[in-house]
Amino acid sequence: MSDTDKTLFLLDGMALAYRAHFGMIRSPRMTSTGLNASVVFILTNTILGILSKSKPSHLAVVFDTPEPTHRHKRYTEYKAQRDAMPEDLSEALPYVFRLFEGFNIPVLRVPGWEADDVIGTLATTAEEEGFITYMVTPDKDYGQLVDKHTFMAKPGGSGDNLELMGISEICKKWNIERVEQVIDILGLMGDASDNIPGVPGIGEKTAQKLIGQFTSIENLLENTDQLKGKQKERVEENKDMALLSKELVTIETNVPLEVGLNDLAVKARDDDKLKPLFAELEFNTLGKRVFGDQFLVVPQLAGSGAEQGDLFTADHLKSINDVPHEYHHVDGAETRKTLIDQLKQQSRICFDIETTGLDQKTCDILGLAFSFKPRTGYYVTMPKGRANVIAVIEEFRMVLNNPGI
Repeated sequence: MSDTDKTLFLLDGMALAYRAHFGMIRSPRMTSTGLNASVVFILTNTILGILSKSKPSHLAVVFDTPEPTHRHKRYTEYKAQRDAMPEDLSEALPYVFRLFEGFNIPVLRVPGWEADDVIGTLATTAEEEGFITYMVTPDKDYGQLVDKHTFMAKPGGSGDNLELMGISEICKKWNIERVEQVIDILGLMGDASDNIPGVPGIGEKTAQKLIGQFTSIENLLENTDQLKGKQKERVEENKDMALLSKELVTIETNVPLEVGLNDLAVKARDDDKLKPLFAELEFNTLGKRVFGDQFLVVPQLAGSGAEQGDLFTADHLKSINDVPHEYHHVDGAETRKTLIDQLKQQSRICFDIETTGLDQKTCDILGLAFSFKPRTGYYVTMPKGRANVIAVIEEFRMVLNNPGI
């Protein structure tokens, strides 16, 4: 991204966590114990992508705190309508903090200030001290902070492949001349997610047109005689609300901080903390990517008694070559009949369905797997054609619907 030796990445922690959660809500990454690991998985991809591709000299993640901010004191309805945090996301947050701890990334939280204010302060300081700064966030509000050496970086769907936005990209996106005018547009149009009212009846396109004509909210309010009809009426009736909304969307850049940029220098990761986390969350592929091919996770069922810290230990792991086994490929009518006869004699069985995806409405079934004794398994290959697949599944209905199994 840059040849400078001073490159700072600032991650908007909660915004990235929410985006990761909802980005995978239709096909979440679940562990064998039922934990939704989607957020940690996506954030891991983001961190690895930044470290490997961008090689920053400085890195930190910033989170909001529960204390009220100056915005709440200024406007009591600020963010008042927000829904409670999704349960899966709430349960994932302790793992998120363990992830950053494992990567030795400083986690910054300043009571009474939002993450964007802290990032705004750090980015402004970094600009003054000759850093190239990347604000990693999906939040459009950060456009107002973009400068010659300060960029927005929006992660792709998988968490990496950052989309960069500098001054020209921000001005083009909002159809403005200066990035500071992002504040005026946001102030006019408001923000439903933060319960910032703006001016009723003015959306993004109208706000862009008005700021294009009048350059700022203040200048607009001084020249309402140039407006007509309902628009003139709405702007004049909501002058105070327009100015308040602009104040609410303005990111502060003078937050008192107890850390300096030198405290954010990139440090080596702590494998003793990351390995158990990756093992617990069953990040096999990511684990191999980070720790090498020797990393392997054995999924554990809840209540199995296995020590989570030992899941990745080489002495604990065995491959198919180390364990006697008997696996059968069931690929025809006769072998299916034989298997069904055996399954009907069991009081309990294990089975799994192999599909092309996790969405039950769109995926295709590739096969059925059964087992009813240790180290023995049967895999039923599905024929081609939906009708043929349904016919094979119907053959197993008497087993799967048997109340005695």
